[in-house]
Order: sequence, then structure tokens, then C-alpha cells
Amino acid sequence: MNTVRILFLAAFAFLMFACATADGDKGTTGTPISTSEEKTAVVNLSEEQKATFQSALENAKAAYAKVDKVGYAWRDTKEMIDKAEEAVKAGDFDKAMKLIAKANKQAEGAYAQFEREKNAGPRE
Repeated sequence: MNTVRILFLAAFAFLMFACATADGDKGTTGTPISTSEEKTAVVNLSEEQKATFQSALENAKAAYAKVDKVGYAWRDTKEMIDKAEEAVKAGDFDKAMKLIAKANKQAEGAYAQFEREKNAGPRE
């Protein structure tokens, strides 16, 4: 019986540690996201594609910054934004747009989660 309790407590401690977030003032990642002023250099794309991607990128970065500020950014969102920028630099517009759309959707979902949970507490 004691072995079961020890295993349960160890698993619980691991889960609590894994779910912990960084300092709220720095955001969950602790690294700032680049601003919209830093334009992504793109190759082999039409002007329309460049403008479309740049607009989507700015929207995703703004949504991510908003949710990161309140400490609710999801784990993969920043990485998706970075991979989208890499894809567009390589000229893969379709992949870049899919990644940036997914990152934006994640950021919006994370903020919706924050809104639902910000006043959560014990039931009376």
C-alpha cells in the first residue's frame, strides 16, 4: 500500500512540476517575440503572397504576444511561428500559411482558455 502511495505522490509531483509556468511578467517562454517591424525576408514569392504572409504573421504574433502576456501561451505556438517564417524564407508559401494559421488558431484558443479560467476557483 505504501508503494502505491509513493508512486502516486511521485507521479503527482511530476505532473505539477511539468505544468508549472515561468514568471508571468516575462510570459511563459521568457523570450520576447519579434515585433511586426522586423519584416521576414521572403524568396521566390509574388508580392501578393508576401503581403498575405506578412499580414498573417503580424496577426499571429500579436495574438501570441497577447496570450503570452497573461501567461497562457501554449507550448508549440511560438515554434509554429518560427517554422512558418523559415518555410516562407525557403519559398514554401503553402506550408508557411498552414503553420501561421495553426499558430494563430492556437493563440486564440489559449486566450479563450485564459478567459474561461481566469476567475476559476473552488465551488461553494
